[in-house]
Amino acid sequence: MTPIGAEELAPLWGALPLPVLVLDGADRIRHVNTAAQEFLSTGASQLVGRPLEAHAGAASPVMALVAQARAGHSSLSQYNVELTWPDRPARPVDLHAALLLERAGEVMLVIHPRAMAEKMDHSLSFRSAARSVAGMAAMLAHEIRNPLAGISGAAQLLGMNLAEPDRELTELICEETDRIRKLVERVERFGDIGPVVRRPVNIHDVLGRARLAAAAGFARHVRFVEDFDPSLPPAAGDADQLHQAIVNLIRNAAEAAPEGGA
Repeated sequence: MTPIGAEELAPLWGALPLPVLVLDGADRIRHVNTAAQEFLSTGASQLVGRPLEAHAGAASPVMALVAQARAGHSSLSQYNVELTWPDRPARPVDLHAALLLERAGEVMLVIHPRAMAEKMDHSLSFRSAARSVAGMAAMLAHEIRNPLAGISGAAQLLGMNLAEPDRELTELICEETDRIRKLVERVERFGDIGPVVRRPVNIHDVLGRARLAAAAGFARHVRFVEDFDPSLPPAAGDADQLHQAIVNLIRNAAEAAPEGGA
């Protein structure tokens, strides 16, 4: 098999968004891609044919890495290296050196700016955190669902033996537990954010359920005055989300109302 040299690989590394330098056996720069010219702020005419040492310095870790890759006939990496370059401040980078053509000693040097690496690390960390939160949400949803079913079942049994005024409260318990169940299902599908499904909603029913829920709990001290327009047509929306929004509004009003009622 004929060894592959820099010319054959030029279309590949030339298209890379990372800075790439190809060195000959004497560590002279043979090829440089556009990304490297931009990163080093140096044109190809000033780089090609010159020793890498003239730019990076003899003591640079870049030189040591290239020598090790050539001697070991392998690909090596070094992370978080301070790269120095004439007329440029030192910058942290990751370096990757790979022997291309053994007989000629050609080495390809890829420079990975740390800013890009840190963005990738942050992205991976974020995904890992999202998976952890999703797992916790699923576990929490499972733990809530069981007692919720018990509460709903107990309310239904109570309602069978109560008078009409009290049965209304047990129906409210069942409706609220069903709403919580739907909220739990949304928590369980953490990260799966889909469009809101809008259906015709009787706003009077939503307002009535919200009033009952508030009056039975945090808004006991508030006097409610209902003044609905019976001619209002159904509104397109999500009944549970509208209910939650109205309950939040009532809660804000109840917290601002005096204990003696308003």
